Amino acid sequence: MIKKMIVKVRETPYFKLFNITILLALSFIFAMFQGGFVSWFIFYSFLPIVLYIVLLQLYPLRLIHVKRKISTKLAKAGETLTIELTLKRRWPFPLFLFTIMDAIPSTMIESSQQGKMMVLLWGKRQITLHYVIPQIQRGEHTFEFVTLLIGDPFGFYQKKVRIPFRTVVIVYPAIHAIPYPQKDQQYIVPAYYDLEMDLSNLSGTRAYQSGDRLSWLDWKSTARTNQLATKQFDTIKQRHVTIVMDLEAHHDNQFERGVSFCASLAQTLLKNGYTLELKQTGSTSSLVPRGSGDYQMSIIYQTLARLSPNDQDNPDGYVYNDRQQGTVYYYVMVHFSEHQFRLLEKAATEAHPIHVFVMMDKEDKMHLDVAGSPFFHLYRIGQSRQVTESHE
Repeated sequence: MIKKMIVKVRETPYFKLFNITILLALSFIFAMFQGGFVSWFIFYSFLPIVLYIVLLQLYPLRLIHVKRKISTKLAKAGETLTIELTLKRRWPFPLFLFTIMDAIPSTMIESSQQGKMMVLLWGKRQITLHYVIPQIQRGEHTFEFVTLLIGDPFGFYQKKVRIPFRTVVIVYPAIHAIPYPQKDQQYIVPAYYDLEMDLSNLSGTRAYQSGDRLSWLDWKSTARTNQLATKQFDTIKQRHVTIVMDLEAHHDNQFERGVSFCASLAQTLLKNGYTLELKQTGSTSSLVPRGSGDYQMSIIYQTLARLSPNDQDNPDGYVYNDRQQGTVYYYVMVHFSEHQFRLLEKAATEAHPIHVFVMMDKEDKMHLDVAGSPFFHLYRIGQSRQVTESHE
């Protein structure tokens, strides 16, 4: 306990300033007793250094304003991120040894490092610096503070201050192009859709039928023909897909490959006009409710960016009882067993077709008979994201 207190006191700038003052006093005493040119030259040479150190101690380092700017708001895993740091100060005091250290979140890169830069500030009131972070990882990362360090050119004195400045960066999963297939390729294009009425487009009127809503009655046509008439609306074909993720992996690399493929698959489906829902096995609620368009894609990006292996809760239940009519189910899995295969194959029907994508390496083998159901398809996804249907 006492040893830690001593070390802590020795690291304070006041203790270092005290040591410098003692050295100055000793050099003065030496010059007084020794006399001569050399002894007084040593004293007067050391005096400016001590005065500069005193001014460094009085310099208000906390009043330096720091601003951090990220090069892009839509960063993806594996890209290089550029960070811009801008420092503003009121008084142009010359700083010979000025070091800026930006603590990079440990979740962003594999090895711990800092954005460390040394600059020479003379009369500049503002300075802008840049550094890059290569191969950033997926996730939500938080920059908490920036550390400023000043000192004298000879290394006798150092003063450090930590300035809080919080910046949150969301890194989306890596997106790989999945080509939109032709009609004879079943793994992307389901032939199942729902017919929904577009209440904004009136196509005409027809005779009233039992079950029609009263709000749809066309009173003008009813008064003219003396028979109940109902408004008729255009119908919209909507193709629904539900992506179910089972990404419980033994290695982070497998989990990241699964998340990346889910994001790539979702992007391909949404760009081609599908409505999409995102789920996890073992959960009855949706990670992302059904939707379409660019807004749905942004929600999926943010959800997958924050997803972690600890969120995977995978009981022995792969089939949902509340499956919706006319929806194609895509299961994305890291591991696939005979038991899982039989459950999904049994649940696959014409109204609920199931497609299973398994993340596999080249050396992995899977001996399963996938020809049992015409509404069940099993595919392998290698590291190149190439989709291959299994017919073993």
